[in-house]
Amino acid sequence: MNRIIRIGVVDDHPLLLDGILHALGKNPDFEIVGTGQTMTEAIVLAQNHKPDVMLLDVGIEGGGIQAAHHLSKSAPTVRLIMFTASERPDHVNAALAAGAMGYVLKGASSRELSESIRTVIDGKRYITPDLAMMILSPRAPAPIQNVDEDLPPKLSRKDFTSREIDVIELLSAGKTNRHIAQELSLSEKTVKHHMSNIMEKLQVHNRLSAALILSKWIQSKND
Repeated sequence: MNRIIRIGVVDDHPLLLDGILHALGKNPDFEIVGTGQTMTEAIVLAQNHKPDVMLLDVGIEGGGIQAAHHLSKSAPTVRLIMFTASERPDHVNAALAAGAMGYVLKGASSRELSESIRTVIDGKRYITPDLAMMILSPRAPAPIQNVDEDLPPKLSRKDFTSREIDVIELLSAGKTNRHIAQELSLSEKTVKHHMSNIMEKLQVHNRLSAALILSKWIQSKND
C-alpha cells in the first residue's frame, strides 16, 4: 500500500483553488488536510495540520516567498512547492533560496503536479522543465576558470576530468543529453556515464539539481 501524502494548498484565487483541489482529489494517494489564502493562514495550516507538502502561490497576501522563508524555519518537515503563474526567474531563484523544493507553473497538467509532489517527497527538487531550461540558459556559458565558489565543500575544478568539464559547460547552457552527445561526438550512453559521475561528485540525485548548481557556478564568472 502506498503512503498517503498529506497536502496543504494556499492560493488566493477561489476558482483556481477549487481546480487544484479537484485535480489532487482524484489521486487516492493524496489527502488534502487544509487550505488557505494568505501567508498567515499558510503558517497556521502548517502548525495545526502538519502537511507533508504545501502548495504556495507567489502572489498570496503577505507573499508566498516570504511564507516559504518562515515555514522553512518554523515547519522544516513540510516540503514546499510554489504553484504559481509567475515565470519570473528572480521569483524562482528567490523561492529556492527561501527553502522551496519545487516550482510549478499553473499551466501544468495534473500529472505534472502529482509528479512534482512525489519528487519533493523523495527529497529532490522539481521545476517545470521549460522554465528550468529558460533559467539555465540566459546567456552563453563562459569557460570555467580556477574559481570554485558555489561548488559543494571540498570540491573544485580539479576534481572534474576535462571531458566532464565539456559536459558541464553544455549542461549549464541548457543542452539535453542528446545535444551534448552530438556536440561532443559521443554516444548518449557515454554522456549519461559522465553525468552520473558529475552528479555523484556534486552530491545530488538528479540532472536538474546538478544543472542549477553548475549554471550558477559558471555564470558567476560573467558577473
